Amino acid sequence: MVPGKAGENLTLAGCDSSSAVIGERWPVGEAVLRVTGPRTPCRVFAGFWDVQGLVKRFTERGRTGAYLAVEEPGEIAAGDAVEVISRPGHGVQVDEVFALQMHTRADLAEHVAGGLDDLPEKWRKSVAANLQHC
Repeated sequence: MVPGKAGENLTLAGCDSSSAVIGERWPVGEAVLRVTGPRTPCRVFAGFWDVQGLVKRFTERGRTGAYLAVEEPGEIAAGDAVEVISRPGHGVQVDEVFALQMHTRADLAEHVAGGLDDLPEKWRKSVAANLQHC
């Protein structure tokens, strides 16, 4: 796959962003990034490759990748290492938030509720509403 063909603005190698903990902070190059939530697949995403059923396949697999917020801007270059400099104790992973939201995984409700404070407001409201139905 050619970088940028999935709409990403940062391509990571050797880093499983779907298993990252919500609120985790990463220094990459001169920047510091914070994991904020799952990247929900959409039709635009599928349109990059023109593949029928791509959104459904990504949703079923639950490996969506993560949105990252820039906490400290800086230069990032190919080959820069990705490390974890802090990780919230709640342990709520990107893929768990996605599974609760997209698959209504009630078994994850109590666990995911522990990470609400580290979600962006839009996600926090959506997840909290979903928790009401679990």
